[in-house]
Amino acid sequence: MNEEYSKNSFNDNEEEEEYMSANEEKEEYMSANEEFSRDNNGYQPLDELLQGLDYIAIGGKFEMDPNKLTIIKAVGKGHFSDVHIGILSLSTKNITVAVKSVKTSQMKKESTNTMESEQSCKHQRKALRNELKIFTHLQSSSAGGHENVLKLLGAITTIRTDFSLLTEYCENGSMDCFLQEKKKNGDFEDELVFEGYVNKQVWKIQRDSKWGEDFRSRRDNGVITTSDLLWFALQIARALQFLATMNVLHRDIAVRNVLLKLDFTVKVSDFGLSRKLRECNDAYFIKNNETALPIRYIAPESLVSGHFAITSELWSFGVVVWELFTFAEKKPYFVEFENDENSTHLHKFLIEHLSSGHRLSIPNIVPQQIKSLFSRLWHSDPKRRPSFQECKKVIGQELMQSCPYGGYQKEDAAEVGTSLDILTTTAELLPDQQIRNETSALAVLARASASLSMCV
Repeated sequence: MNEEYSKNSFNDNEEEEEYMSANEEKEEYMSANEEFSRDNNGYQPLDELLQGLDYIAIGGKFEMDPNKLTIIKAVGKGHFSDVHIGILSLSTKNITVAVKSVKTSQMKKESTNTMESEQSCKHQRKALRNELKIFTHLQSSSAGGHENVLKLLGAITTIRTDFSLLTEYCENGSMDCFLQEKKKNGDFEDELVFEGYVNKQVWKIQRDSKWGEDFRSRRDNGVITTSDLLWFALQIARALQFLATMNVLHRDIAVRNVLLKLDFTVKVSDFGLSRKLRECNDAYFIKNNETALPIRYIAPESLVSGHFAITSELWSFGVVVWELFTFAEKKPYFVEFENDENSTHLHKFLIEHLSSGHRLSIPNIVPQQIKSLFSRLWHSDPKRRPSFQECKKVIGQELMQSCPYGGYQKEDAAEVGTSLDILTTTAELLPDQQIRNETSALAVLARASASLSMCV
């Protein structure tokens, strides 16, 4: 088991802070009871039968025999569930899986009697069942899912005390723990350098031809770079674009809900708060005050109105990319909220802070084009935010400059393009430097067009 995955990013106190109802005056999450609208702005209603029997078996290809699953060790916990690593015995082989199940530890701490315990367990089974419905919907696509979305391998729903989801196991664990560990150990290399005479950012590869050739050795030595952060962002954009095509709003996208494989393949996970839009609608409206939502990541219009749409997902995507470039060291708006002496409740603070035009502070390691993308993703007018398609293009172009030997796959090639201008710096260069860069860029184009492989 990867050590980073075993390190829990949440302790009990942090969990309480992350998912709390607004009517309890907690500071982290906005509360809203989700009633499925019957008019023009709701998600598909849940099956009436499943609403009545919260532990009914799903049947079909995903149902697994509990006797074929061996739980090995607890590896994490969230607000709605516990996560263990397990071994699933199949007819041909044994595979390692992540097992997401009812959160027994929290029940023991909070419950004072059997009835309360059962109600808590029922609520958590319902959240897992809702997540299961999203998983099955996403994997019903013609492609059977998406490479950057966590894959469901099975479920145990026949025994309510063992109600569990079985998914693929990601060796590097959650992205927040991974980034925090790299930052702590000094295993990050900033690939942006400044040209002193013009004070402009340029990529190291544009000044050192060997830099790009050595990216594999850096990876082998456990070092991540700016290119890796871009690569993570690009994959997350791909995943969210896929969700959008499947009419699904994630509503809890954050680096803590992004998992990482050994080969640096990103997997967007945790669909407990996700909802599917009706075919004829582009937004979802929530009412009242039961379901906890992550207000640090929510667009300002959703904080105020309760409406969620693809455009609000784009705002949240911007916050996630910000987390990547800050190594998830602090929660979004942590510094701003702490420095505001007049604020006592985060929900109110965020509405006032964002409506007045304030945004998250951007670190210096962010490339200029990504800084501009932040501004567009966090535009106060939702209609003026770029699409995920455009986000992929902008990130892919930066990645083509920073790591031209790879960094994006064929599906993004047409969007990124291969024109010479995206491989050269915007800084004003001396004539001899221009000649060297143009010659190098043409050679890079030939190699990149031939390979178009991931930067792994």
